[in-house]
Amino acid sequence: MVIIIGGIFGGLVYLYLPHAVVTITPATVNKTVNQQILISATVKEPDFVHYKLPAKMLEKEATEKKVIERSADVTFDDFARGKVTLYNDQDEEQQLLPKTHLRHKESGAYFLTDTGVAIPPRGKVGIIVTAKDKGAAGNVKPGRFVVDKLPMSLQDAVYGESSQSFSGGVAVDKPLTSEEIDQEKEKLEVQLAERVRGMLTSAAGGAALHEDFIGYKSELETAVPVGSSASDFEVVGKVAGQAFLLDENDLLGLTLLKLRSTVEAQQEFIEYDPQSFKVVMLRRDWERGEALVEGSLTGLFSAKLGATIFKADNLAGLTREEVHEKLKQLPGIGEVAVELTPFWATVMPARNGAVEIVVENK
Repeated sequence: MVIIIGGIFGGLVYLYLPHAVVTITPATVNKTVNQQILISATVKEPDFVHYKLPAKMLEKEATEKKVIERSADVTFDDFARGKVTLYNDQDEEQQLLPKTHLRHKESGAYFLTDTGVAIPPRGKVGIIVTAKDKGAAGNVKPGRFVVDKLPMSLQDAVYGESSQSFSGGVAVDKPLTSEEIDQEKEKLEVQLAERVRGMLTSAAGGAALHEDFIGYKSELETAVPVGSSASDFEVVGKVAGQAFLLDENDLLGLTLLKLRSTVEAQQEFIEYDPQSFKVVMLRRDWERGEALVEGSLTGLFSAKLGATIFKADNLAGLTREEVHEKLKQLPGIGEVAVELTPFWATVMPARNGAVEIVVENK
């Protein structure tokens, strides 16, 4: 009975003697790195030393010719005009005089060269021609032109080709402006780019394409000059698209590798923020099938602390506030929390083993 009572008394004494738990959280710092990474269709394996990644290159192209009808209150017949490329398949130069007659083979409409021209041997020359007669008949479609004044034996060797429809056979009472032309070119370019974007997505087999990894090249032209009174004009557009297909986790991995390499002495890496990861295109080499991108990532680092650097006996007799102030003066300390028990305890106990120091990372 005496032994039992003594044990109970000893336990109660232990419970009611002051105890303290000091929890120390190391100081933390956020770091952001930017790492340039080369992605290339010629790289076969990831290179973690030189920051290179393999990528599959996708290429698609879309073209379209669009006739723009202009609105006007008054229309009248006028001379249609357009561009013709003259070819000379002979081994000697072929000269054509101003006002040379060219016959549009499909429609039979006649056109006159605005100037004289010398077509080099086995060469070609682009010129502007004007319809012989006013009216809508001059608004011919792309096609072949015959040089009627040449002997039949030469007409297959010297001829013309047009790639765009002619316009101006029917005119309106307001001249065509550069803004009007640019607006229609821009509309067609956007439409073609969207079409190419869909083609690239389809070629990727449904895999997600990073918008920064898609590039476009555009060619847009019209044969109608600013100031023309043509009631309609044709815009010809071609948009080529190129996309790099790769695993974005590989980009994250290389950027994370760079982030972890910035750890300093007496510091350790804790975690990275997935939402901070960003990739931007710096430059693209279309012909070589490679691009330089930059990955950006933010991570959390903390000071490296060990419980052995803190001596409990140096804290004896200090209040919570004094412990907090004393420990915060040490390097690498972030937060300090002090828990004293029982409730009436106000200073750190001096008894051996009565103070527990815990280092806790966030």
